[in-house]
Amino acid sequence: MTLAGPRVPFFWGWLARKLAVLLREGEAPRRVVAEAAIRISLFGTTQAGWLADEVVAPGWRRARFSGPLFILGHQRSGTTFLHRLLAEDERFYALKLHEQLLPAVTLQRGLAALGAFDRARLGGRLSARLSEVEERLFSPLDDIHRLRFSEIEEDEFVLWGLFASAMAANDTPRAAASAALDGLRDFDGWPRSRQRQALGYYRAVLTKAAHRRARPGRPAPWIVAKNPAFTHKVAALQATFPGARFVHLHRDPVEAIPSRLSLIRAIWRRRVPGFTEMSRAQVETVLRDSVRTYRAAWRNAQTLGPDALVVVDYRSLREDPAGEVRRTLARLGLGAPDAELTARLDALRPAPPSGHRYALEEFGLTREDLAARLGEAAAPPPDPG
Repeated sequence: MTLAGPRVPFFWGWLARKLAVLLREGEAPRRVVAEAAIRISLFGTTQAGWLADEVVAPGWRRARFSGPLFILGHQRSGTTFLHRLLAEDERFYALKLHEQLLPAVTLQRGLAALGAFDRARLGGRLSARLSEVEERLFSPLDDIHRLRFSEIEEDEFVLWGLFASAMAANDTPRAAASAALDGLRDFDGWPRSRQRQALGYYRAVLTKAAHRRARPGRPAPWIVAKNPAFTHKVAALQATFPGARFVHLHRDPVEAIPSRLSLIRAIWRRRVPGFTEMSRAQVETVLRDSVRTYRAAWRNAQTLGPDALVVVDYRSLREDPAGEVRRTLARLGLGAPDAELTARLDALRPAPPSGHRYALEEFGLTREDLAARLGEAAAPPPDPG
């Protein structure tokens, strides 16, 4: 597959549509202007770094990596836990958040040089200041999902940076309630050329990461990537990454769907002044995406062979994480965990029962609703093995 060229494929039309929706629905103009400014600034920085790479690091396209190993499944199904666990194995590499938002080799080298200068000459004052900013921005959500620029994160942020992600359409209550953004949420409905643009850029981001990590005599790293939104992009991912392998985590939708709705509601309550409860339209937007994810899992189970897909039950992962990790790696032909991951697995214990209880009824849903919408996909997808 041809890697992305020197132009970053930002989806300007969808950004313009979202900004128009926010203004029409009564969003404060200053917040709309702030989002536009952040987006334009991030794109400009990314594009400048991308162009600089053609001069400073022209050999990046020759870099190689293995996989990726994609961790899929509905949100709140253990995908983050498994992703961060596997990343402890030295054979695997997972992208940090700053690598997804500023992926150019030039920009990453610049950040590394600035960090070294800060440690050597400034006593770490810049790093301390950044930590203060991160705490102010992200720490209120730590009990829901920890987010930091220097820590690994789900790869959907790569597409978010292009405005090619449903996450960009669902990040505020007003945008989530708008049917005008449904096209951004429906990857299957995109023209093939747009799908190839987005995933070609994603492959280029991974290739640049592999280029930065390349060392003589060292094998190409295995990329381990976690992204629930990739569950319904598997056919396109296989076309983009012929060597890809997949782990699908299944959790009972009666538990996972209200858990996800509760997560989104909690985020909006903390970020959006005056927000209290989700409207029916907002619930429906999330539910449609959840149904799409569960149905895609069944479709994947019919098309992927046992050497490409392992289905892992959420409860089994909680009760026997070490055993599930070892079985999964063995099934995919990836061997035993390395020494560091082995030590981590040996120290793990079964997760205690969660104190959280999520009810469909809180969101105007019932088990019968889900059964009717999901059909056979309400049950775990068959494991090809």
